[in-house]
Amino acid sequence: MNQETGNMRALVAALLSLVVTLSHAVEVVVTAEVQASSRPTIQGSTNLPDGAKLSVTVTRKESAYHAEVLTEVSSGAFIVGPLSQRGAELNPGLYEVEIAVVAAADQPLAVREVIGGKGERLRGPLAKREGSGRMGVRYTTTFRVGVGTDPVLDRQARERAQLSQTKWWKKHCNEMCENAERFAQESGRGVSWPDCLKACVANPPVLTR
Repeated sequence: MNQETGNMRALVAALLSLVVTLSHAVEVVVTAEVQASSRPTIQGSTNLPDGAKLSVTVTRKESAYHAEVLTEVSSGAFIVGPLSQRGAELNPGLYEVEIAVVAAADQPLAVREVIGGKGERLRGPLAKREGSGRMGVRYTTTFRVGVGTDPVLDRQARERAQLSQTKWWKKHCNEMCENAERFAQESGRGVSWPDCLKACVANPPVLTR
């Protein structure tokens, strides 16, 4: 077999592989409607296989709102909600929604067999390459709660979110410094727990919600 014949066979094999991949491609469709009450529910439909895991994220910067919920496709549909803000009704205003397909590696085997081990069979405007040969799917939309906005409620919500994060960080620092002090004692070194706690609390993570 000469080199030209070998190259031709390799090209044919590559084309056949591409045809097989495309013939099993999934042209992804995702839609969502929001029952926009003060405790909204998100109802969606998709042609992804049953059991496919989705991540639904709802955010509103003005009221430090961030909710991320995992859900699964069942009979071509999914539902999330009712949503609340720390058990209370959502503040009036515009909210952003992002619906993403969970990484193929974290999907059930039956789903991976449809979308590919790295999601490589996913196609369409919602499918985007995310590096390392992986394909992801993201659908975004918005919904509005109530009419207008309430700056006072938004400020109170931001303060509560900040307070909650501050309490969490202090607890984290306390546990971390206790462990550091215990380890230092076991290794014969001295660590000042008050100094450790003071330094830790003074450097909290940036609030991004």
